Amino acid sequence: MAKAEAKAEGDGATSASSGRSAAMRPIGTMWGWLALLMGIAAGAGWVPAAVKLSERIPPTDPGPATSLFDLLVFGPLIAIAVVLGLLSRQPVLRSGARPLLWTLTGLAFGTIAILSTAGFAWLSGGLRPALQPAAAVPGLIALGVALTLLQSGAEEVLFRGWLQPALTARIGVPGGVLACAVIFAAFHAISAIPSWISVVNLVLGGVWFGLLALRSGGILAPMAAHFAYNVIEDCGFGLVPNGGPNGNEWAGPLGALHDLDLVGAPLWGSGPEGLNASLGLTAALLAMILPLLAPPVRRPVPVVVRGPLPNHRLI
Repeated sequence: MAKAEAKAEGDGATSASSGRSAAMRPIGTMWGWLALLMGIAAGAGWVPAAVKLSERIPPTDPGPATSLFDLLVFGPLIAIAVVLGLLSRQPVLRSGARPLLWTLTGLAFGTIAILSTAGFAWLSGGLRPALQPAAAVPGLIALGVALTLLQSGAEEVLFRGWLQPALTARIGVPGGVLACAVIFAAFHAISAIPSWISVVNLVLGGVWFGLLALRSGGILAPMAAHFAYNVIEDCGFGLVPNGGPNGNEWAGPLGALHDLDLVGAPLWGSGPEGLNASLGLTAALLAMILPLLAPPVRRPVPVVVRGPLPNHRLI
């Protein structure tokens, strides 16, 4: 009788505990979504605030002014992502599996993507040396490379380090990757509304980086791809901003190794948005995404045989 009463008490305690857990689950889910939305709002709200603050930076040489601007905009984004990761117990600075291999893969992917995109512009007759090339100052170009690493790294820490895992944990992997890519595109439309083709390319770029993060298990691969594309476009070819047919704009505030201009049809990148609004970039991004959609090759598990096989005679 005592055993039966003890068992009944134990079952009652278990049921009460299960009931409390079930009651707390919606609260935890609501808090998770609230924290997610607050994190997105914090990241999106900081960018225009930082741009406003940067307007108070007194005009100086391009190096210090550009450095202060990038540090002001992108430095806090890394801090926001790390804090959000700590609050959600989600490490954002993940190296993933085989970090060296995936970093090299990301660099290769980014290089192929920008060279292919620029190649499409060249084939259409829309890529030529600048009429008024900017002076290539090695120190400024090196600074531009470092700042490009900061920019691409900050975006990947925020979007693929924190946001994408937070979304995939709630809405699944396909939905999480796509939703993160859409938010990534919206993030780039805060300062100015881009053209429809730029929006498409930004979403495709977000999917590309998201799949790299998913396949590698970390942020080094998407960071490397993002960095390689941007640094070659900006510091290598001087295509940010696009000088256009008159070639009367500088190849970015810090110059470039080769100052090129995009001319010709806007659909190949000669418009004010440059290669972001290029059909060549659309084709290159699709080519980068398709291999990452293939199922991973699983290595066969070795079978250890202990003793003779069936129907096998040892003579």
